[in-house]
Order: sequence, then structure tokens, then C-alpha cells
Amino acid sequence: MVNNVKQRRLPLAIQSIYFYFISFYSLKPIAQYEIRYFFVGAMLSAILALLAALLNKKISLHMIGISGMATFIIGMNIKSGYPSLTLICCLIVLTGCVASSRLAMKAHTSSELLWGTLIGIYCQAQLFTLWL
Repeated sequence: MVNNVKQRRLPLAIQSIYFYFISFYSLKPIAQYEIRYFFVGAMLSAILALLAALLNKKISLHMIGISGMATFIIGMNIKSGYPSLTLICCLIVLTGCVASSRLAMKAHTSSELLWGTLIGIYCQAQLFTLWL
């Protein structure tokens, strides 16, 4: 576990660059556009987390990841026209489990978890208009 916020800067910068190359150079733009936008959302989330780290603010990267993934899968369910309520409920429960474990480990405060959740949801939801 990284206790110092300054230690997050380099890994987040590398992650942002990695997601950039996956989004714009690795995936075919026409055949895989949904997954491409997932990685664009992940890149935007990593950039926002990097900006927070540069401002010495700690945000839960676990919550960014799980809430972003859950939002993307919910969007895919909406797009398919046959939303699976069981899957959506499981994703929400899993998000709660991740948040509870981070609090139990005393790795984050509730505000850090909330900011991570909001960033993960926001970055994926903003891209819905492009592919949904």
C-alpha cells in the first residue's frame, strides 16, 4: 500500500499513457468502439487521479476501477436492450464490498472512497453519448 500521495504520481502517469496507447493505437476504431471508449474513460479517470495526486489529494483507485467497470457494464446492458438486473445488482454489491474492505483496512477515508466512486462513474458515463 502506498501511504505517501507523492508515490502515486509516476504510476498514474504511466497508467494514463498506457491507456492512451490502448485507446488510440491498439484497438480498431470501428470494430471495437465500445471497449475503446471504456479505455478512454479509464484514461480520463487516471488523469483525474493524477491531477489529484499532484494536488496532494488521495483518491481511492480501487473505487475508480470498480465503479468505472460497473458503469460501463451497466451501459452495455442498456445498449443490448435486455438489461440483466441480477448482473447490475451484483455489480452494485461488489462495489459496496470493495468500499467496505478499503474502510476496514483503514486504507482510505469515506470521502476518498466517495471521490473515487464519483470519478469512476463520471468518466464512463460522460462517454455514453458517444457509443450508447
